[in-house]
Amino acid sequence: MKSLKTVQTICKVFKVLSTIYFILAIVGAAGCVLGLAAYGAFGENVIRLGGVTVKSFIWKEANAPDAAVYLALATGAVICGAQIFLGYMAKRYFKHEVDVGTPFTFEGAKELRKLGILNMAVSLGAAVVCGIAVAIVQTVVPDVKDVNFTSFTTVGLGLVYLIVSFILEHGADLNRAGADAETRDE
Repeated sequence: MKSLKTVQTICKVFKVLSTIYFILAIVGAAGCVLGLAAYGAFGENVIRLGGVTVKSFIWKEANAPDAAVYLALATGAVICGAQIFLGYMAKRYFKHEVDVGTPFTFEGAKELRKLGILNMAVSLGAAVVCGIAVAIVQTVVPDVKDVNFTSFTTVGLGLVYLIVSFILEHGADLNRAGADAETRDE
């Protein structure tokens, strides 16, 4: 039972981390959306801190077109929006796991498998949407260089969730087999 207590402690830590991740994704998305609105309404000098403008913060090249800034903020909002959803789903999984008291349940394994698939699908979907947006903007405004957006770390995390879900399902099988054996012995 000491190992289960350790697993539960780890799950509690992940519950807190997924909540923080969820909140930071909201802040990131809000920052991108507010940046889009402010940059659109007031231009690059909307905020100037020690010679650093919104444009120079987002895009390192001084002569970058405004479309590059809009594109960077829009793709940032898309990626952060996807991460809001994934952070919420992870938070929900870990809350459920901590409430149940063990990860070795069929329901928990199924939920973690779903979370893994969602991580891969949503991350790739967001990357495709951003890639299409970049291609469209680069076609219209040739001066826009590649925008660096990556959400492939969550694809890897999704794969880990998927693999772990099968291990948890095996643990649930073993728990059920042990419970069945105890029932037969009585």
